[in-house]
Amino acid sequence: MSLDFADGQNKVFENYSSFEGYVKEIVSNATTNESAITNYSLDIVWLIICACLVFFMQAGFALVEVGSVSMKNTKNILTKNLLDACIGCVSFWLLGYGFAFGDSGKPINKFIGTNGFAVSTLNDDITVGEDSERLYQGNGYAFFIFQFAFAATAATIVSGAVAERCQIVAYFVYSLCLTAFVYPVVVHWGWSTGWASASSMKRTAYSV
Repeated sequence: MSLDFADGQNKVFENYSSFEGYVKEIVSNATTNESAITNYSLDIVWLIICACLVFFMQAGFALVEVGSVSMKNTKNILTKNLLDACIGCVSFWLLGYGFAFGDSGKPINKFIGTNGFAVSTLNDDITVGEDSERLYQGNGYAFFIFQFAFAATAATIVSGAVAERCQIVAYFVYSLCLTAFVYPVVVHWGWSTGWASASSMKRTAYSV
């Protein structure tokens, strides 16, 4: 994982745990400065707002699908969209988040994360002070909501294509598999510590 900062610095993190450690350090320093705490809190609020905007795509897809099906199937398609989000939330919380952003340990597992299921890593003991712990965990849960919104949206995209073409049970099985395994694995590859992530690409480039 590689991040470019506004001051021109570039930091490469070997795994998600090292990134979490860096965030904890920032939060610990931030709690000594009231303006820094305010800025950090505003970042969390902005992340949640973005998550809401992404999640609102569920309503957009529902409207598109209602306009694409027969009137008799309107309730069915709306129920599918509602339960799709509910199933996606539970499955991504229970398994998907860990597969996507779990610490793969050493050597790094570039295929899938191996811990952090049920967002358990956000409840780890943090020794940087009570205020810092609240800020750090707040950021972590906001990040989870943001990622869940994308997972649920990815699952809903397909619902329009299979509207009136598959049984509701089959669709829920698909939704469960996508949000619990398929989507998280792809996220781990590209946005965590997987083989296609920025840090892996840089190591590969340097080793050639």
